Amino acid sequence: MKEARRFAATNLAFGLSTLAVSAIVWWEASKVRPSPYDPLGAGAFPKLVSVLLAGLAILLIARVLLGYAIGDSDTSLISGLTDDGDQTHRRRPFLAVGVLAGLTLYIAALTLTSVGFLWATIVFVAVIGFAMSDRRPRDLVVAGLIAVFIGVALNFLFTRVLIVALP
Repeated sequence: MKEARRFAATNLAFGLSTLAVSAIVWWEASKVRPSPYDPLGAGAFPKLVSVLLAGLAILLIARVLLGYAIGDSDTSLISGLTDDGDQTHRRRPFLAVGVLAGLTLYIAALTLTSVGFLWATIVFVAVIGFAMSDRRPRDLVVAGLIAVFIGVALNFLFTRVLIVALP
């Protein structure tokens, strides 16, 4: 029973934080000025995404408040997630909230500081990769190497191929 309450609290926190993110996306998309030649404007797609995100967040919050189990079923599409027998996948409900918080900090670092895209991306990918691992020293090295590769590759893609000015 205690574990069910913990999962419900985590799902409620995730739903509320997702709802807050969708409100921020809507707010920022509303600030985009419409183009004189485009009837929808550049803010139309982010507004659509924020409405869909808010709808899913409200659905999650409603399911939690009504007492429905989130993510539990008799059969699982992922091997090892059922409660019978050995589990091959460890449930970590706070990981989703942590990833959302990390993404928020990543966006804030890109927007509000002069850190730069390359370094912010390397740190973000390394931290999230290490958080998703078993947290052994070897996993930190692997997450760091993958983060450097992804950061450099994305930086090259945006600056050299797509010719986008990055912070």
